[in-house]
Amino acid sequence: MDFRIIHHHVGARGNVPLPLDPRSPIRKDFTVYYYDADADALTESLRSKIKVGEAVLLPYCLGEKRGKQTFHIANDPYASSLFPFNSRYENFSKATYLGQSRLGQSHAAAKRLEVDVVPLDEICEPGNGIPAPDYLSIDVEGAELDILRGAARVLSDSVVWLRSEMWIHPVYDGAATMEASLAHLKAAGFEVFHMEPYGEYEAVPVTLGMHGTGQTLGAEVDFHLSMRDFKADGGPGHDAEVLKIYKLALLAFLKGGNGLGYRALKEAEARGGTFFADESGTRPASFLDFLSEIWVVLRNMDEHLPRFPDLSRYVHDRRGRMFDYESNKDTEVRSALMHADHAARREVERKYRADLDWAHKLMWMDATPLESVFRKFGLTEQAGVIERNRKRHCQNFITLFYKLGDGPLR
Repeated sequence: MDFRIIHHHVGARGNVPLPLDPRSPIRKDFTVYYYDADADALTESLRSKIKVGEAVLLPYCLGEKRGKQTFHIANDPYASSLFPFNSRYENFSKATYLGQSRLGQSHAAAKRLEVDVVPLDEICEPGNGIPAPDYLSIDVEGAELDILRGAARVLSDSVVWLRSEMWIHPVYDGAATMEASLAHLKAAGFEVFHMEPYGEYEAVPVTLGMHGTGQTLGAEVDFHLSMRDFKADGGPGHDAEVLKIYKLALLAFLKGGNGLGYRALKEAEARGGTFFADESGTRPASFLDFLSEIWVVLRNMDEHLPRFPDLSRYVHDRRGRMFDYESNKDTEVRSALMHADHAARREVERKYRADLDWAHKLMWMDATPLESVFRKFGLTEQAGVIERNRKRHCQNFITLFYKLGDGPLR
């Protein structure tokens, strides 16, 4: 089995850095293959930018099937595509560090190349020396669905995480839009994890000082393999399937999906996963050490920490009582509302006082064990997010707990 995390990134000029500290031991577990259709783009300058684990740059133009196609190199090299720019969008523009940038200028073809298109399935055939990806990221300006169609076997057999730029509008003439790509990936067993709007442009030139948010033309979308699409437990390939689940867990934690990562670890545990430790406790990859420690912490949290209480029912009920109290002059009605409010407050006190004490403790802790393990393995950015969320959620609960006792009903 291959314990490396194999990452293929299509569109080398759009280098995707890993959210790991430079000295994280997990970096060594990654092997990255970068593709660019324009071999001239694979310069030493680009090579110097790519410093994630072991990296290989490949001059392949990926697509649905083998053949020749025209590659349109745009004035902005990052906008180059197998598809010509759609002139309907030439006047869409936005303010950039270069000034006002029109798509009709930045995306127009500076030159065209005839390139050999190869499907990813063919590149990753056994014996070619290029392993299939666990993590596939795509930044190809409109050719996303072509690449996905040419990677059917790779998506079915190896990929657990996928990130792709997708266009909501047909900015490239003849290219598939996000709707078709989403349907294709859903049929292949992938679920949307996160969507980040990308490319907000004004539809027409605007007067100075009138810039708004602009229209979203595309988005960066993260997908993960659905838990339902892992092969059944037992039989040949059991260990390989558990390893795929561990890789999904790692990528989920890297992307901030702690809930998804925990669900993946629980699935691996149900299948008898042992993090591949030998008799001495040694594991073949640092990310397995990370997952093992995270698993212990998350189980302890699950067993010993309470869930954040849902106070929404009390909030909504109290708003209704406050409205009735302030709009009703009947003394008996107001007294009944006050009595009901006091009873609800006593219920909150009885049910959630212990949780309030926990929230105070957690909010003022310098670091939880979960954050400490993340930082230990170089996931510092993720640990910072966990810390900020912890403090915010605790503060919100504490504030709401006391606020339920404020107001005219008191």
